Amino acid sequence: MQGSQSACSDSLTLEVADVRAYHQYLNSTEALENVFSTTVILHNLVSSSLATEYQRQESPVLLCVEQALALIPADMQPAHKPTVPTLPEGVQLPGVGFHRLIDCS
Repeated sequence: MQGSQSACSDSLTLEVADVRAYHQYLNSTEALENVFSTTVILHNLVSSSLATEYQRQESPVLLCVEQALALIPADMQPAHKPTVPTLPEGVQLPGVGFHRLIDCS
């Protein structure tokens, strides 16, 4: 039991760190200029926090910004191709560059 409590605590600590990193990112101009990417990052954070029993494939579906864009049908693509934001110094978020959950570098 002790080990599972420690693993849960470690997982929660990582989730809280991710939420804080996302909040720091939201306070940057990059978040406002890259709405599509901001939404992909949020999708990844929410997907990674769901219990396995609520996942469609028993693991979260995490996407890089480019992968998410490729899933949009051609006739629904935005007029201006979304760009990948530059994250604030020291911030790592899933979907942009390297993150412990997904490597998009």
